[in-house]
Amino acid sequence: MRGNAPTSLELNDDTLLESIEFTKPISDTLENSALPPELANMQPDQQPQLNPLDQITLLTEATIKDTYSPLDKLNSEEILPYAVRVLSDKPTNWQIYTQALLVRSRIESHRSRTMERSVLQLQVIVDQIIADTQEDNSSSADCVPEIRVTQFLPRAKASESAPVTERLKYIFQLNTPSRWELETELAFAWSNAGSLISALEIFKRLKLWSETALCYHSVGQEDKARQVVRRQLYYSSKGPEMDKYNIDASEVATEKWDGQVRSPPPPHSPRLWCILGDLDNNPTFWERAWEISKHRYARAQRTLGEYYAKSGDLEKAREAYLQATIVNRQNNETWSRLGDIDLRVGNWDGAIIAFQQSIMIDDTEAKTYSNLGSALLSKHAELTSLNKIATITGGDIASLEIEDESASESKEKPQDPKDILRQALKAYKRGASIAHDNWKIWDNVITIAGRMSPPSFPELLMGLRAVIRIRSAAVGEAAIDVDILRALVGEVISRDRLESLGGVYTPPKGSLARAVIEMVETDIIPLITTRAELWTLVEKLKLYVRDYAGALASSEKAWRLLSHGEGWLQDKEAWKEVVAVTDNLVSAYENYGSMEKEDGSLVEKAWRMKARSAVRGIMGRARDSWEGTEEWETLQRLLDGLKS
Repeated sequence: MRGNAPTSLELNDDTLLESIEFTKPISDTLENSALPPELANMQPDQQPQLNPLDQITLLTEATIKDTYSPLDKLNSEEILPYAVRVLSDKPTNWQIYTQALLVRSRIESHRSRTMERSVLQLQVIVDQIIADTQEDNSSSADCVPEIRVTQFLPRAKASESAPVTERLKYIFQLNTPSRWELETELAFAWSNAGSLISALEIFKRLKLWSETALCYHSVGQEDKARQVVRRQLYYSSKGPEMDKYNIDASEVATEKWDGQVRSPPPPHSPRLWCILGDLDNNPTFWERAWEISKHRYARAQRTLGEYYAKSGDLEKAREAYLQATIVNRQNNETWSRLGDIDLRVGNWDGAIIAFQQSIMIDDTEAKTYSNLGSALLSKHAELTSLNKIATITGGDIASLEIEDESASESKEKPQDPKDILRQALKAYKRGASIAHDNWKIWDNVITIAGRMSPPSFPELLMGLRAVIRIRSAAVGEAAIDVDILRALVGEVISRDRLESLGGVYTPPKGSLARAVIEMVETDIIPLITTRAELWTLVEKLKLYVRDYAGALASSEKAWRLLSHGEGWLQDKEAWKEVVAVTDNLVSAYENYGSMEKEDGSLVEKAWRMKARSAVRGIMGRARDSWEGTEEWETLQRLLDGLKS
């Protein structure tokens, strides 16, 4: 069997290695191995030669996995060794080796560091096949040699080529693609790599006019793209003789192709009409594509739906998306867009069904889960409103029902608004788990958890921590929702503490109190710079765990933040806040100032002196602005009480 094979290009990357280099195994490990001798003595980089049918089996397995597995790096790393194992063997058949290069090229096309090698390797394969299958036109009728340049790389050497018998030996086992399929794949590979001009030349040679027009559109040649499409759909006003010219011929450079519509229409005419509609933004072309396809080309209705949605005609947009879903029920984007339209027109039941259908097709879209949560939340508000009306009027309001296609005509039980709200929370949580860096979805989780009766405090805590994690680097303490934190702290301090020894109380692991305290200590306290109300909440938690020194320190920090600056000397509301926090500070000194730590040392021996100093400082600064007000009298009473 011949050992000829196409050229395998090197990776030539300064970071990613060409192959794995294995270390030599330790002899003791091999001696104690339970493997058979023929396997125990096998070196990782010196594998035995595979039978050609075994190589085909590996390549088939790699092709199936690459085609039907989700596109991610982990799957690519799992599939690539199948092709590498075949390439590491001594070539046994030209077509098998070529197929291995092709499989490796397809797998590597998804990675930025290997994309270049992937495209160039595919180009090498295509060039060699074109050169070996090109008709010999070296001599014409008058024996004048003809020079033709059709290759990207030089013609393959004799050692890199193979006779027809070897090429066709395993053609059915390999399911080898044809030359035109490989050229089409190469054109799309160049397009994905950003080389649209190279892709354009191949598309024109293969007469793939839809892709040719899209390439012209991508490079900014709108008129040329329009000309390519119209030539396929219309006759020339100058007569049929214009069809004999090439697309790049000078005779058709200014041709508008504005004659009669071609009959019968060309293959793939629905797609061509849609492309022309995209170029001209004309809905009549999309409608024509729908009619020509006998109401089977869903893309036409999707584009019509988008057009009507942008123009504000939501009823027509909804009808178009409905038609698209009837034709193609497995397109999750169509279902999602239908749900968006239903949300905008207030059809909550339809939106819920549409988003659920989209999720059943693809459950990795965080936006769809978020929209489903919004639809369920709107449905909850509607049911709640209907229940309130029923309560006021004393009548019965028939509940709205979400009907599935397979549901019978019999009515379902009335829906519970609480159950709808729980479903909305579940949808938002799932969306947040997918897009864990999207703080807006986490904020929706917080909103729904707060609306539950009673509030779902674990979800409130989880959402608040996530928002702080995402936004704190950009906005600092503004990421903290003080109302949510106040609700969490209120829930914690309302619960009874478990029996414990004296000293600082430590809540049990897994409890809400433990989780809230850890969040405050690690995530919130380091961010506090200007918001005194946060220190007030910290003080309550410190008091809950009997950390009196920490509670007193938190009260002092809150007082310093509010009394700092001069704004409260002019703003009455700010003045009231300063008086309130001063009153709280005096109470803290009185309650915690004389308490002892476990080691017996006093937290503050002269707490009265500190309290008097704080009150006198505020009164001294506020004398000219607020003397004689009710708040001033409050401070005076505090000072009189400290003198006794």
